[in-house]
Amino acid sequence: ELPAAGSSPTPAAKPAGNGPRDLIIAIDPGHGGEDPGAIGVNGTPEKEITLAIARKLANLINRETGMRAQLVRDGDYYLGLYKRIELGRQYDADLFISIHADANQQDQGAAGSSVFVLSKDGATSKQAKWLAEKENNADRIGGVNTGDKAPDLSKILWEMAQSGTMEFSNLAARAVLTNLNKVGVVHHGNVQKAGFAVLKAPDIPSMLVETAFITNPEEEKRLNSPDFQAQLAGAIMEGIKEYFANHPPPGTRWASKGGGRQHVIGKGDTLGRIAKQYAVSVSSLRSLNRLEDGSLRVGQVLIIPEG
Repeated sequence: ELPAAGSSPTPAAKPAGNGPRDLIIAIDPGHGGEDPGAIGVNGTPEKEITLAIARKLANLINRETGMRAQLVRDGDYYLGLYKRIELGRQYDADLFISIHADANQQDQGAAGSSVFVLSKDGATSKQAKWLAEKENNADRIGGVNTGDKAPDLSKILWEMAQSGTMEFSNLAARAVLTNLNKVGVVHHGNVQKAGFAVLKAPDIPSMLVETAFITNPEEEKRLNSPDFQAQLAGAIMEGIKEYFANHPPPGTRWASKGGGRQHVIGKGDTLGRIAKQYAVSVSSLRSLNRLEDGSLRVGQVLIIPEG
């Protein structure tokens, strides 16, 4: 269940060091190595597309003040599904996004993006159920005995309910889907649900993005286009920003924005002048924006702390 209209839940705080920390987004390019994923009509392996989009998304995140990306896979190698979750937790991620390219062998005309979150009550459609089963079978390709690795699902669901993880997963997924809809057609107008193993981190809001249908010849061609890959990454990025603007985890620099105040550096700006303009201290500006040497560049965006 999602929160009532007008409510604004807050993610649980994580241990903080000195000063506000960056948000950490774990990006998981699906498949890899001996697991190519779905294969396009013209032979494109899903694993190459997912990595290309993930790298573009990571670059966008790392250019954003107060955010840092962690690629779960940054090369052509195999990772088990639960290893991906484990890495996301090791990174202490605030959000986990698994990137994929959809498949429908029976209907090559199927098109558009979809966003999935973990279901506790069964899949939202037969296609969603089939897709989750297909993705979950990736560990068989890699020789992983999922029966030995899989944690207890009832315990995971209880922990998710206690921490609000599923609620936040839905909120983040909605924001991403809304922005993907601006790039092109979406296959489903609502966030879909299914039992994806890779979404079972009990303490990290998680989603799986099916960027387009690699089994559709036209979409396969678009997925191979760096421009279209950049559009998809940009849409996901906008969704991430919208989600964290409304639900910034305590202790992060996004939670310290002081009502969203920002200042774009112009010619002649100095830290002293900006601090005086907003009635804040130079030291707080330095700390919040990680300005070790105090240097500024025109066009740079500074987060303004609360006075």
